[in-house]
Amino acid sequence: MVSFLRVINIIGNFATVFNDQAYWQRAIASRPASCVKAYLLGGLAWFAIPFTFATTLGLAAVALRGDPDMRVLLPADVSAGLPAPAAAAALLGQAGGAAMLVLLFLAVTSATSAELIAVSSILTYDVYKRYINPQAMENQILRVGHYMVATYALVMSITGLIFYYIGVSMGWLYTFMGVVLGSAVVPIALCVTWKKANKWGCIVGAVGGFLAGIIAWLVTTATHNKGVVNVTTSGGDYEMLAGNLASIGVGGIIAIIWSLIVCILSWVHRFLTNVSSDNQLPADFDFDITRSINAPHYKHTHPKLSLEKVEDDEDKKGASAEVQPVSDVVGLTDESDLDPVQLDKAFRFAAWSSLAL
Repeated sequence: MVSFLRVINIIGNFATVFNDQAYWQRAIASRPASCVKAYLLGGLAWFAIPFTFATTLGLAAVALRGDPDMRVLLPADVSAGLPAPAAAAALLGQAGGAAMLVLLFLAVTSATSAELIAVSSILTYDVYKRYINPQAMENQILRVGHYMVATYALVMSITGLIFYYIGVSMGWLYTFMGVVLGSAVVPIALCVTWKKANKWGCIVGAVGGFLAGIIAWLVTTATHNKGVVNVTTSGGDYEMLAGNLASIGVGGIIAIIWSLIVCILSWVHRFLTNVSSDNQLPADFDFDITRSINAPHYKHTHPKLSLEKVEDDEDKKGASAEVQPVSDVVGLTDESDLDPVQLDKAFRFAAWSSLAL
């Protein structure tokens, strides 16, 4: 059972990190070389949570069973994540409970803030600006961003209430993450590491893996529980393991096989039509677009002041907007940091470090 939980935990954590827009936004906004080191150091620092905090309080909760100050924990309490607060309260009294409350508040607000910004950015720039109002001004984008933050806050609140009243605990939701999100792990990894990854293969792999994970999860639940499918029966180790493995496995297989088939067909087409070898294959991505996300473009200039500020200054002083080169604008990556050799070196360092860890 412990090994099952480890597999579920690994798949679920891979899924949440790879699908979390907050990580991608921070990576894009950072310098490539320093970003790799920062993420590795942050990952190492994170191990303090499960290896010290969780293990210490978890073992303390087990050791304190039968102690008068330790409350009796039912299976539902354990699934709800109460062993740590109970152990802290038993060891330190009210101070332990207060410390856990402060810790929980900080963790929830930090994670919620990051997700609010991440989701609002997607809805604002990738949906509103791209498809609804491509000519949107800065003040319009800012206003829509505020609306999206409020909207997603309501969505999270309502979803949390629904989960609470239907009996979905934190433990159940934690093991279920990989079933829903695991299918996108391999396609996303291929998109940023393999130049021959096919976009449709990755899309179909993510969707197909999700469907496969849900099917495997429900079928295993019905098979092991005599056809009874509910929150309690669907949260078992075998059920969640089947869904997690099917989701990440099928998604990866579809994305890889689809991309390989497209590469083979493209090679055959090039061979039969005698196309020059200088031409790229249809799925051969050179990553120039991603490398130039924060690259300075010296052919353009950037207004230092916003439109509203310029109008105010013109009314008061009759001054026009001061213009400066884009290379001086804060937030753009310096050209020296976009050297392909250095980027490749940083990528290799990140890949080998991740494998070693």
